[in-house]
Amino acid sequence: MLYVDEGDIVTSAGSAAGIDACLHLLRRARGSDAANAVARCLVVAPHRTGGQSQYIERPVPPVAEGSPVAAAIVFALDRLGDAELDVHEMADHVYLSRRTFDRRFRAHTGSSPLQWLLRTGSPRSPRSWPRRRPASCGSG
Repeated sequence: MLYVDEGDIVTSAGSAAGIDACLHLLRRARGSDAANAVARCLVVAPHRTGGQSQYIERPVPPVAEGSPVAAAIVFALDRLGDAELDVHEMADHVYLSRRTFDRRFRAHTGSSPLQWLLRTGSPRSPRSWPRRRPASCGSG
């Protein structure tokens, strides 16, 4: 369950569920079109059913010292502020083709190198993009 609506009281746990609750309230007050427009601006689903797991634990296995993946991770962590850092540069650093590097990285970490870079905070990550409010967003 993402949120609970008891008439005058609506409650949720977590920021994503809070957005779901707000969209629910907007849908209730202004209709589906308004809620869909705001959801589109937020780039979220207009309605989620609540069956999703909120957290899926997948521990990252330790990467053996001396492995190309470990060397690439250390290389990337040392250069997170570098705007030129990308997966190709990581693969080149450990003398692997991009395809081989992708396969080995995924086998060791459970995610692609690009996903890892985006989560870690590369300058190419959406988290580092300037924060601006789109001019066309809003309900009225």
